[in-house]
Amino acid sequence: MPRSSRPRPASREPTGTTSPETDAVSRIADLTRAIHAYLRARDEAVSAARAAGASWPQIARAAGISHQAAHQRWANRQSGK
Repeated sequence: MPRSSRPRPASREPTGTTSPETDAVSRIADLTRAIHAYLRARDEAVSAARAAGASWPQIARAAGISHQAAHQRWANRQSGK
């Protein structure tokens, strides 16, 4: 994912003065960062699985997608493109 699409940290009000709205928006930002971290970790796991000899159908089953979708999503990343 391009650097510019990463979520920006929510601005935080001084301690003890956050509103429910600010807390909710901060939670969204925190969860978005966590999702991106998990997606990067999954990409790294796919790379490791391919390097260890796993097939696209094996990776696809683990990811809960079709082998065609797995190949489309990750094959170009494997070849360094």
